[in-house]
Parts: sequence; C-alpha cells; structure tokens
Amino acid sequence: MHVPDQPGSSARRRALPNSLAVALLLGAAVLPQLPSFRYHFNSYDDYNSIVELTLIRKLDLQAVVEIFTPTPRPDLPEYMPLKNLSYAVDYALFGGSASAFRPQQWLWYALTTLLLWGWLRVFLAQLSAAGRLGLRDGAAPWLAFFSALLYALHPVHAESVTWLSGRKDLLSGAFSWAAMLCALRWPGGLRQKTGWLLGALGCTALALLGKPMAVSLPGLLLLQDLLLHERSSWPAVLRRRAALYVGAAALVLGFTLLYAHQTGGLHTEIPRAFQWRVYRGPSWLRWGQQLGAFLGLCATPSELVPLYPPTIFSVALWSVRGVGGLLLLTAALLYGALGSWRRQLPAFCLSAFTLSLLPILLFPPWAQYVAGRYLYVAVAFAILALVWLLCWLHERAQRMAPAVVAVGVLIASVWTLSLVAYNRLWRDSYTLWSASAETYPQVAEFARQAGFAAFLEQRPVEGIGWLSRCVQLSPNHPDCLAELGARLMQTQPSQAEALLRRALPVDDGGRAHAQLGMLLARSGRATEGLTLYGHWLQTHQATYRQWMPLIGLALLASQPQLALTAARRTIVAMSVEDPAQPAPVAMLLPIATQLHDSALATRLQAAAHSCTRSDCFRSAMRW
Repeated sequence: MHVPDQPGSSARRRALPNSLAVALLLGAAVLPQLPSFRYHFNSYDDYNSIVELTLIRKLDLQAVVEIFTPTPRPDLPEYMPLKNLSYAVDYALFGGSASAFRPQQWLWYALTTLLLWGWLRVFLAQLSAAGRLGLRDGAAPWLAFFSALLYALHPVHAESVTWLSGRKDLLSGAFSWAAMLCALRWPGGLRQKTGWLLGALGCTALALLGKPMAVSLPGLLLLQDLLLHERSSWPAVLRRRAALYVGAAALVLGFTLLYAHQTGGLHTEIPRAFQWRVYRGPSWLRWGQQLGAFLGLCATPSELVPLYPPTIFSVALWSVRGVGGLLLLTAALLYGALGSWRRQLPAFCLSAFTLSLLPILLFPPWAQYVAGRYLYVAVAFAILALVWLLCWLHERAQRMAPAVVAVGVLIASVWTLSLVAYNRLWRDSYTLWSASAETYPQVAEFARQAGFAAFLEQRPVEGIGWLSRCVQLSPNHPDCLAELGARLMQTQPSQAEALLRRALPVDDGGRAHAQLGMLLARSGRATEGLTLYGHWLQTHQATYRQWMPLIGLALLASQPQLALTAARRTIVAMSVEDPAQPAPVAMLLPIATQLHDSALATRLQAAAHSCTRSDCFRSAMRW
C-alpha cells in the first residue's frame, strides 16, 4: 500500500546527507575490524590458500596468466582466480605477514557495504515510485541506510572479514551488489545506455570469478525486475531486458562448466575422515533444516563455528529448524511460481534470501551444509525485511514508536557486541578451534583441530589434551591417532606405536604408516618401517607429499638407491601437482652423500641454484 506523506513534509529535507551516511557506513564496516590487524594466519585454510600458495608470490603478466588459467590442482580444488590475484597484490605491496592482507580485506568489506547501500537507494526509490514499498514517501532513503548499517554490523560477517581466506566472499559480494545496481540503472533495449548493461554483465563475471556462490545472480536480477513492474507488463519487460538475463545465464553456465573442469566435478568425494559431517536423511528435509539454521544465524548467530557440525540435522521432521525452514522454502516457491501474493518488499526478501542460498542447498562443498560465510549476500535480504517491518510498525502504531526504535537500537547493539566478540575468536588458530570444541564438546573433529592448532601455537600440553579427547570421542579417528602417536614418539614410544597401529586400518592419508615407519626406523627396525610404508604406497595413489617420507625411510635403512628412486617420483609428482613449489633439495643432498656420488651432488646444487620451481628443477635434473 502506498502511503503519501503528510502535507508540508519533504522527503529531500528528511533524508540523511550522503556524506554523513557514507562516513557512518564506513565507520560501521571498518572500526569493529581494527583489532584484527595483529591477528595471525589461521590453520583453517589460511596456510593452504595463502601462506603455502606459491602462486601468489609474484605479480607480473606471466603470474596473472597463471592465476587465471584453469589448471586442475589436486591440492586446491577450486577456481577463484580473483581471490588469488588480490592476494598477489597484497604480497607484492606489503609482504607475507598476516597484517599485510588485512587492509584490502577491510577495503572490500567497506566497498560491499557502500555498494549494497547504493543498490538499496535505487531499488527502494523505484519501488516507492511504483507504490509497492508499503511505507510513506521519503522512507526509502532511511530504509536503505539503516539496512546497510545493520548489514555492516552483523556478526555473521566475521567469518568472511576476519578470516583471511574469506576474501572470496568479499570479492563476490561486492561485485554481486554492483551487478544488481548496474542492472537497475539500465532501462532495457540495446540502444539505450548499454554501458550499464555491460557493467552488469562484467560485474556478474567478476562475482563468479570471486566465488561460485554468485551463480544465483541471474535469478536475483530477474526477481528484482518482476517486483518493480506490474504483472501485466512482465512479457514486455522480459523482452526489453532479455539481453541481461540471457547474458548473465550464459556467464553462469560457462563458469559452471569451467569450475567443474577445474575441480573434477561439482560434487567432491568426501574422505573417510570427514564422513562424520554427512547428513543421511532425505534431501528435502535437509533443505528445510538448512534454511531454518540460516534464519537462526541471521537473528542470533551464537553457534558460529568454521565447520558447522551436523547437530542441526535430524531425520525427524518435527524440529523447530526443520519446520521453519520448510515453511520458508514452501512460501518462497509459491511466491516465485505463482506471484499471487501482494508483491511487496517482504515477499521479495523471502524469495531472494532463499535464492541466494540455493547453490549451497544443492551442492554443499565437503558436506558443509551451514556456515556463516554462505550468508554474506543472503543476510542483506533478511535485514531488509526486518528493517522494513520495524519501519512499518513505526508508521502504523504511533504509540509503539518509541518501543520500535528501542528494539532497533537493541538489535544494532547486540549485533555489534557479538561481532566484536566473535572477531576475537579468530585471533589465532588455537583460540578459534578451542572455542569451537568447547561450543560442541561431543564433536571429535573440533578436538582434533584444537590439538593441531595447539602444537602450531607452541602449546604442547594443551595439544596432547585435545588429541586425547579426540581419541576418546572417536576411538578410530585416523588423524587423531596418527598425530597423537607422532607427538608421543619421543616420550612414550610404546604407547605411540600402539596408537599408530590402531590407525593403520583407517589410514587413507598414509600419515600413520609414515609415522610408524619412522618410529620403527629410529628404534633399529628401519627395514620393517620401510617395508610397512612401501606397501602403503603400492596400494594407494600417492601424492608428492606422500612420496616424500619414503626418501627419509630409505636413507635410514641405508638404501640410497631406493631413496634416489623415491626422490625422482617425488619431484615428478610435485612438478605435476604443484609446479610452482620449490624442490626439497635439503632432503635430496643426503642421497648423494650415501651414494658417494659427487657428480649427483653437484647437479642437485646447480639445479637448485638455477630453479625456484619444481618443474624447472625436474627439467634441469632430466627426471
């Protein structure tokens, strides 16, 4: 319902000055993040995707081409070149410390907030002009501002902003809002302001290159157009703006095929160690429970942890999350299919929220069904619906106006405090994983991560404690058994051997075999250890990291020729799997020493001196 202003009121006079709005939004986006400047890299993907990623350590034309070339990488099964390019810029400008990557992180978050505000201003102004905002004239600017402000303060964004590996969300989100804004600015038709059309399609492509979650963009572009126009004019709108929808859909299709090629398929086989995450009920019930959990995170994100455990899922229908999510899913489908509701903003927000999460509902990577970062775009629609409701109550019930304002202030305050508190959990690996393990004390995976992080942060006592808890919770957990056994090798070798032997039947990654082989070698049974690990290699398709331990075991068993063979296999596999990784020369030189082969030592040193990449090293050695 369109409610006009009272006589004598002025929407322009009541609007917040743009300069003040920008300053407040920037402050809300950046100020709560400033304490994280001194936070460390996190063991949750930061080492794999930043610290150890040689791809980002130089910035020239050849490096950029390599970043954007869709070459499958077993150690990094993804295609997000824009993220890697942004890391390369940080590394080139500021070096490799964690603090060097923070400013650009904040820049993209602030830009996302401003672009969201810009889209909301245009979108809500057009909606108000069409008489579908359901609020008084002049409310649109305030609705846009407060929605963007609450978006900047929402604690669910800590995972995307404070976690350095969350750069992909920041990039994809910023370009998603830019694409929707450009689409609104384009009037339609190929003869009018086609720059805005090209901008919308270009930003769609960049959003996809930031993160695959942007595959829902064509649907969002169509949905906002349907809301802004009368149903009788939909056929004309679709014809006039067909270039936008077809172009965006073609970009999504092309990117999906490219991403499937890069990652080996849309579904990744989950290793045995991660089977605890897998939901085993019907998909339709999982979708409802996912949506219900996402709604809960929008309102009270108190259960945020990096790897959301499966405790939110149940094969029983009657759960709060399940019923609430299924009702939301049904309502969204009915609205999208029938368009029979009064087409006001809350209905649009409901459908857009569901549509934004559709990629993760259909293809949850590594069975991560729910995580805060997946809400980076979707939460904006939930916030918009909430602020619209508060504005509607403020206008309709004057006596409740002070209470409505108090509720809005309370929500903003609680979210801000939660954001600051949750940011602190990401200051180092141990803080994050120990907090996760304390939140879900029955999940062995969190205890394992806390144990690994404790050793990473030089806290061995806590590390032994967490790994022991992991073994208690999951007696056959291969990683916990292998890591705990490895940590006890020096002080309690007999207990370490028992733990490592327990892990052998479930040791898909080979770590327990390698550690047990090393323990046997150090206790005078080098041949037995070498045979044990060699048998594992023969029965598994090993990576270069799994071939590497064989070099040390062969040397301990005084079999330098076998060590040389293992070194060749390692370098060949490394040059294929991660060609930019430098060769492990320090492990190779002892081979020449045992072989008394000075010529080999000279060749190894010369190859290491002239090559910084394993593929170059392999070529120089002619292996």
